[in-house]
Amino acid sequence: VPSLRTVRATVPEELERAIEKALAKVPADRYDTAGAFVEAAGAAAQIEVVRARERRVPRWWTWPVAVAAVLVLAGVFAFWPRGWSIEGDPRKSIIVFPFENRTGVADNDWLQEASMNLLDLSLAHWEDMRVYDDERTASLMRRRDVTSPQDLDFDAAQAMAREARVGTLVLGDIRRERDSLVVEAKVHDVASGDRLATEIVRSDLASDPRFLFDSVAARILQVSGAPAGERPGVVAQTTRSLDAYRAYLAGTDALQRFALDSAEVHLTRAVELDSTFALTYIQLRNVEGWRPAAGDPEKRRALVAKAAAHSQALPSRLRSLIQAYAAFENNQLRRSRSIAEQLIVRDPGDVEAWYQLGEAHFHDRSLAFPHADTVGNIGKALHAFQRALALDSSYTLAYQHILDALSNCARAGASYLCFADSALYAEPAALRARFGAETVERVRRQAEEEQMATAYGWVSAAPSSIRAREGLIRLLLDRERFDEAANQSTILKDLGLESQALAYEARALFAQRQFSEAADRMTEATATLSDAELDAQMSDAYGNAFVIVGAAGRVEKARELLTRWIRAIPVDAIPVTGPEGDVAMLPTAIIGELANLGWAEYRVDSIEISRAAHEWFDLLLSTLAPDTAAYRIIMTAPDLAMLTSYLWSRDTTILTHYLSYQDADTWHSGRAQLALARGDTAEARDIVERRSRPDESRPAGWSGAESKEGYAWADLLARLGDLREAVDAYAQLDSINLDAGVTLMIRSWAERGALYQELGERRQAIEMYQKFIDALEDGDETVQPMVERARRAL
Repeated sequence: VPSLRTVRATVPEELERAIEKALAKVPADRYDTAGAFVEAAGAAAQIEVVRARERRVPRWWTWPVAVAAVLVLAGVFAFWPRGWSIEGDPRKSIIVFPFENRTGVADNDWLQEASMNLLDLSLAHWEDMRVYDDERTASLMRRRDVTSPQDLDFDAAQAMAREARVGTLVLGDIRRERDSLVVEAKVHDVASGDRLATEIVRSDLASDPRFLFDSVAARILQVSGAPAGERPGVVAQTTRSLDAYRAYLAGTDALQRFALDSAEVHLTRAVELDSTFALTYIQLRNVEGWRPAAGDPEKRRALVAKAAAHSQALPSRLRSLIQAYAAFENNQLRRSRSIAEQLIVRDPGDVEAWYQLGEAHFHDRSLAFPHADTVGNIGKALHAFQRALALDSSYTLAYQHILDALSNCARAGASYLCFADSALYAEPAALRARFGAETVERVRRQAEEEQMATAYGWVSAAPSSIRAREGLIRLLLDRERFDEAANQSTILKDLGLESQALAYEARALFAQRQFSEAADRMTEATATLSDAELDAQMSDAYGNAFVIVGAAGRVEKARELLTRWIRAIPVDAIPVTGPEGDVAMLPTAIIGELANLGWAEYRVDSIEISRAAHEWFDLLLSTLAPDTAAYRIIMTAPDLAMLTSYLWSRDTTILTHYLSYQDADTWHSGRAQLALARGDTAEARDIVERRSRPDESRPAGWSGAESKEGYAWADLLARLGDLREAVDAYAQLDSINLDAGVTLMIRSWAERGALYQELGERRQAIEMYQKFIDALEDGDETVQPMVERARRAL
């Protein structure tokens, strides 16, 4: 029978049963998915019903039945009594608002936020009590533009408590009376607004004020009917060091703003003051997890282990969360999901549990195909992250993962399709056959649109977050929305990040093929950077800075940037995956020299190019044995600079050595080039005829991303005298990924100019030569011989 999968609004249990009964009338094998957006209790509720997905039976009555079910649902909702309600005993669900600092001393302002955190920790020890945690309460206040307790009146607090669907609310203040610090808590029934109790506690001014909240919590629990018993106090749960606790609060706030360095400074200070502060280790783990490449996994595991070792005094929910983190860090992702799901069953509004569930899905082979049910699901990951954000719009950690998941869901040709709360996995052709090409395209296009909306939502929720702003700029550049990207770069500059703003301007100009201007901006952006700063941002603002500068013929500057980046990499070797999925550690020096060899694309001296290639071979052999996996991986790379080194030098020893490592059925242009170099035109021609597509002048299986293969193929056709086919093959380089092959694209313009000239098509020849000159005329002396040759031809 069909199952009610998700209700995106809290509805009475009776209503759920009515929906289940209505849906049970529809046979499970009749259709895949039905959904309805309806109004209930004054809020939008989305009911998603997931049907048997193993097979689809297309019969004429499929959709009428689905529509009938939707109408039944709509009717149930339309006539259900409206109004606010909660489930269960109203005294067993509670929200604590920040207490107002009325002491007249600004140094006591920290107690306003601490009051929520401390009371929540104490109240949560009674497992029957559902506590709306302090971070979500702060989010509710921000959504209503309540920036401080001074702006909070009872009506606003009652409205927020109703939104949180709790039965009890607590307001309070902190004041000074002579030589005493006084905390007054007012406990209210949310439904009626009646005050249930007023609790007042005092201590001398020199005492740790946190102990006052233990007393307040004990009295609130008495009002709620909690049984008497020992509970660890807030100091036992956190830290005996007041300074450590305040550092923890500051670090947590910085982490929510993605100010990772600031967060780490505050949190590290907290554990320096108290090495048993469990909650701080979890937050430090989160800081490390948001470092580039998810930081150091060993460090993350060690931090979680320390949190677990000191978690005995924490409420059961927090202990369970730490267990979920520990399972995640030890790659026990199914267990991590199971713990998170148990927490969600207990409290469907647990933001951190939803987020951890998303993490455990996202990082557990969620994109793998074939796909087992026991591993993560990219659609479920996305749903969990979006649920966390829906519960707390200030939980900004979720935004990055939502963007990552949506990017995968939008990917053309993926072996999965993302629905509302899950992804269905199948071969792309099978997905199209089952749902129709139009539906598949629509679902992926919708993910793209959601991705852009999410990126804008992130900067709206965290306008000062650099990570959010840069993420939006990169997405706008990918979508070629250059005017919007320029506006965002201006905001980035206003935030004090002029260098990054210049770098993004360079990337926008580069994407629009304004290579000289792009190189100028990137050179200015990187002029004052240290090597560490360049490395830290290489995957973001300064991504492929050396490619952007080198594209304009600034070869020496490009070499310098590349060398600095390689030098800043903190390890001596990095993992590289081969074509068959095997992984090997490659020394960074080899990778750097190989990239440097790629600048041969802008050289004209064939002897110099040949010498550079053989020097690189010597370096490779002196570092790696020819029979190692690392050597095999680097020699089988499909876009290796060895191919272009041969094209510019015509040194067949380079080609022969490289071909000896290739599979017999790959790299056809290289084999044809070698045959032609040996005078075997018939063999070269046979390869062309066997490997060309009937409708295109390129080898079967070649894609625009393999720029060196494409250039070599066009060169081959030209040398065989197939000039028109060669022009067409070179033209395909105009659509390649610029980061992967921009120099070859630019060089192809000169080659096309020469081919058009030979074909007698002067207008096209002039256009190609001029494009080539415009791109490189401001380059350094390395490229000037080619520029002068193009000018003479022009």
